[in-house]
Amino acid sequence: MNYFFTSPKFTSDEYVAIVVTYATTMVIIVISIAILTCFIAAYKKQKSTNSFSCLSAQNTDTYSMMSGQEQSQNFLLHETAITYDNTDLNFFSTDAGTRDLPAFPLVSVPDSHRGWPLIRREFIDGSRNEARFPWTSTSSNDACAIEASQFLQEVETGEHSLTNQTSDQACNATNEKLFLKIKDAFGEVHELSLDSSGLVYHCSQYGVTLIIPEGAVQESATVWFGACLFSDKFKFGDYVPVTPIVWVHIDQKLDKSAELYIPHDVAISSDTNLQQFTVLTAHDDDCSDVISFQENCGSQAESTSGLQIFKILSPHFCSNCIAAQKGEYKFIPRRYLIARADKKNGRELSVQFIFLCQQEGCTEVVEDQCAKEGFNILSYEPVTFTGDGQVSLSFEPHSVPGWKRKEVGFSKDHISSEDIDYYQMMGCENAAEVTEDELKRLKLLEKKLSYPPRFRIQFISDAVVEKSQKVIVHFNQVHPPVKSTILLEGSIQLLLSPASSTSSTGSTMDVMTYANDSLLGDCLRIIASEGNLKEKWFDFGYILGFAIGQLHNIELTSIDPIQHTRKVLIQWRDQNRSESWEPLAAALAKIGFKDLAHRVKDHFESPPVPEPEPEDIEDHYKGVYCNLCKDYHLKPEDIQQEIQAPKVNSPPDIVDLTNLVAAKIQDKFYQFGTALHLDDSFLRSLYDTYHDPMDRFIAVFNRWKDNDPDTYTWSTVIKVLQSDAIGAHAVAQDVMKHLTTNADSLATQDYNAEAAEHASN
Repeated sequence: MNYFFTSPKFTSDEYVAIVVTYATTMVIIVISIAILTCFIAAYKKQKSTNSFSCLSAQNTDTYSMMSGQEQSQNFLLHETAITYDNTDLNFFSTDAGTRDLPAFPLVSVPDSHRGWPLIRREFIDGSRNEARFPWTSTSSNDACAIEASQFLQEVETGEHSLTNQTSDQACNATNEKLFLKIKDAFGEVHELSLDSSGLVYHCSQYGVTLIIPEGAVQESATVWFGACLFSDKFKFGDYVPVTPIVWVHIDQKLDKSAELYIPHDVAISSDTNLQQFTVLTAHDDDCSDVISFQENCGSQAESTSGLQIFKILSPHFCSNCIAAQKGEYKFIPRRYLIARADKKNGRELSVQFIFLCQQEGCTEVVEDQCAKEGFNILSYEPVTFTGDGQVSLSFEPHSVPGWKRKEVGFSKDHISSEDIDYYQMMGCENAAEVTEDELKRLKLLEKKLSYPPRFRIQFISDAVVEKSQKVIVHFNQVHPPVKSTILLEGSIQLLLSPASSTSSTGSTMDVMTYANDSLLGDCLRIIASEGNLKEKWFDFGYILGFAIGQLHNIELTSIDPIQHTRKVLIQWRDQNRSESWEPLAAALAKIGFKDLAHRVKDHFESPPVPEPEPEDIEDHYKGVYCNLCKDYHLKPEDIQQEIQAPKVNSPPDIVDLTNLVAAKIQDKFYQFGTALHLDDSFLRSLYDTYHDPMDRFIAVFNRWKDNDPDTYTWSTVIKVLQSDAIGAHAVAQDVMKHLTTNADSLATQDYNAEAAEHASN
């Protein structure tokens, strides 16, 4: 009988089901075994962590423990052995362990540490790390446990030190990354010093002012400042900025709130309009490359009607700006500036009327463009657009005999607000969030003088014109009404007041109003014309009590620092008709222009009024106390009579002259030489002979020494410095202090020499 054994036939689906069931069962078994193994290991580890074993050897007491805590800190620790070693070692020994374990420093062991136990860490790879710690040898198990606990605390302290060091390194790396990101976004970053006296910093490039009050910090601190109008590194979400973006970073927390003043170019007529604007903030702890701004609900912007500036109060700043929502931005009225610039070339007169946003950052662009083309900016006029916002020009008279008028270059028939909006000119798809290509497009438009938009007019005379004539240019659809007077010069000149070249009906200044005010006239001459305050004009106005917004308006409508200073003086005099010269002199002294302050004082106060001296507990003579400078002043006769300095009539050393005089008044070499009656042709030749003002001054000193050695004395130097031609009173004081200091030093040396000679005898 044949038996046939046949295997059951399964379908493909049945085979798959069998395989899946088998695999699932095996996985469950493996997981169960793994869980059980981990549970047993954890139980053993818990018991071993809480146990210590104290072992005894012949000459050493060895304590061994398993440190589960260090295992949790990723140290490849196999065993920690504490060995009491009676040998006398001179140094801590450090063997390389794993990279995660800090090596103990290699330092000399003081005598008090000799014989301390050697702490040795041994690792799975056989390496070790050793150091000595104080130990009390005892056979008590309790004492052993206590000392082992102390050892663990010591080890943990070292590990915390490493953690702090690593944290500092990480912090430095974070700060470095932050500064690189900020510099990439803002461009130039300024580092400022701050102490307990406070800080007033004005950024003339963007018109931003930071004021940190006195007492905001108790110790010296550092402030970093950056500002810009736009960048491809910013994201504003649903908002569009109406101010520059400002970054302020202070390396310590302020005890008092600081004030940040940011200019804007929008027309705000009421508190209702003010509610349209929001403070946006981007925090420095954002690690991304893009600086994202969010609405800052805890900060509110303040603004005063008529002043184009926002104020933010905060004890801590990062990146801030004021913005409006995109849906409202396009409907907000804006304020603009009309700049006039002229260039005369023979019988041709070229005039530009340039329209720009009312921001200092935009005026910088216009000034650079005009300087490259050889145009002189004569004025800035603030306006808003009216009607349909299409500004055009009209001329009165329309034509002038003997002159042809034509429009040149990229001049337009009319200019609208869209032509001035730099976001639209860049072609931004998303307003305010510009790209690198859009920034390049704007730079190209600026280079080709297509932006900011402008009217370019050229007047050309046909032949020699005898009579000079005026052309009045009217700007249509602007408020307030603005007109500009152009003088077409002939052989017979007409007088044209500088104030009338471009003026609005509300801002025309009648200079003759101040003709009878001798104090104002003299101060304008001494302070504004002869004494150039340069960028310090802002500090001068702030100390005189001007609001930041007032100073901002002066800055916007002036063409140079001298005009800034003149406007500060005129407006101050308008508001203080009964005041004397004293507040002006005090403000000059406070901003560091003590020489100029004394020139004002000496001009109005003749003869000088004696000033009371404060109580002085010192015996030696210090000079006459000056309430203006809050300091003592010496006079040449004081040096000769009271202090009896032997060097006052001696010839000065060239090196001392250079350091004490030339280095401090480098631009006064011509006046200094003139006061010494040196040849004028020689002095003028120094401009071509030497490029460095210091070299010119040294040449003046040498010529004076050779030509008139009798007057070549320190006394003459002091008199020249104090003369009206130089007016360097503070420098003269430094020279006199130098002479008196040297006199005291010489007297001390003579006394010591006499004492030594007497002792030897």
